[in-house]
Amino acid sequence: MENISRRNFMKGVGAMATAAAATGLLGGCGATGDVYDDANGLNSVAQLKGIKMTVRSLSYANYSDGTYYIAPEVLIKNDSAAGVPLNPTGGSFEVYINGTNKLDITADSMARLKKSNSMNAIEARTLSRGQQEKGYICAKGSNATKFNYVYVIFYPNANDKHTYLRCKIDANKATAMLG
Repeated sequence: MENISRRNFMKGVGAMATAAAATGLLGGCGATGDVYDDANGLNSVAQLKGIKMTVRSLSYANYSDGTYYIAPEVLIKNDSAAGVPLNPTGGSFEVYINGTNKLDITADSMARLKKSNSMNAIEARTLSRGQQEKGYICAKGSNATKFNYVYVIFYPNANDKHTYLRCKIDANKATAMLG
């Protein structure tokens, strides 16, 4: 075994300390390697890589057959250099109730919004730098009598489920929507 000088030892300790500090800068990384930002509550902003998401309102409807709909009004703003695709039925958004029950966002659920005069659906398009889009997405589920909270998740790249923006909205902030 070779002796190391005090100077080389201190260099090594300094490099390790720098590496440990840099790891702390990655606070938005989850244990699974996910890169995300969370917002909590209506009008709170989740922001990542120049892309911002705000949930402005949350509506729901329950039906006697056990079917229910959750319709968050979402604002997406793109300040990044890249275009950001929005495709509600193509995987850009996910909605969960109580953290684990994933709802379906389909052409049928989105069509419910088109029947409403007051709820404009987010259309599939790409946001260029400086553009924003505000509108509703509509997710459908079944067999839930109540929910405590809703997660609305936006994937700036629908093919990368490890980079996302997430907003948590408590059920007491939701309003009932008419059939």
